[in-house]
Amino acid sequence: MAEGYDDNGVSIHYNKLIENPDDSRLSIPRLRLGSLDDLALSTDTHVYYGNDRLKRGLKEYIRTNFGKSEVPTYIVDSHHHAFFGWAEALNESVVEPGATLLHIDNHDDSSFPGNFDVDISDMTSVRDYILSLKIYDFIEPAFRTGMISNVVWVHPRYQVNNDRHFVETREGFPCAVVSPNSPIVEKLLSDVSRNKLIVDIDLDYFNLHHEDPSWLLIQRGEDNIENLIDNDLAVVAKAINSAGLVTMATSPGFIDQELAIQLIKKLDELSP
Repeated sequence: MAEGYDDNGVSIHYNKLIENPDDSRLSIPRLRLGSLDDLALSTDTHVYYGNDRLKRGLKEYIRTNFGKSEVPTYIVDSHHHAFFGWAEALNESVVEPGATLLHIDNHDDSSFPGNFDVDISDMTSVRDYILSLKIYDFIEPAFRTGMISNVVWVHPRYQVNNDRHFVETREGFPCAVVSPNSPIVEKLLSDVSRNKLIVDIDLDYFNLHHEDPSWLLIQRGEDNIENLIDNDLAVVAKAINSAGLVTMATSPGFIDQELAIQLIKKLDELSP
């Protein structure tokens, strides 16, 4: 049994429904060791999504091993809970400090949080800190605490000729914004050792592929959405196979949750 989990495989830090301190209607499910077969939507936990709208989240967060390479993986709904997986993996020596974050997402999630008061060696401190975060401000704390040293953000609307090589973001950490087929991604996957690479996937990356394919095709300069979906799924699957750690967020409110779960299972089938 992994450290930090009870005899039933439930995290001692996420072991019951946790009410959001700002809104008792919102709650965070438990985290447990499991498989993709355990992924399901909740009937009684909700996450917030703009204009006072509540969306159903996952029944449970799942820690599993993904694909044929059995890469350690955390699957959550609200994306900032990926921070817990990064810290836990660091404390278990699954990944090393100063890792590169390959962030595959429709959003940068690099906003500035209200504070950086967290001890990443103490998982209770990490859990409590996450309750103060939002879905879009968890990357900066990972940089400030030394968990990551740089970010490569794969953007679904970017073509190769739009790649932005490493630049200092307004928050201060080095970041490149690139297309899924960028040579930067290829070089990263071939050059960075597994224990120095975290692959972080927000399934809302695929939202436009399904919700507004015509606009996405124009943005990417392509003419076939099925080919584009297959291409991007293959890129993500290859990245997963190169990672020391994977985190995935289903992001209620930004993509249909049943579709998000289907995409996760498709990626598992594609992971070599």
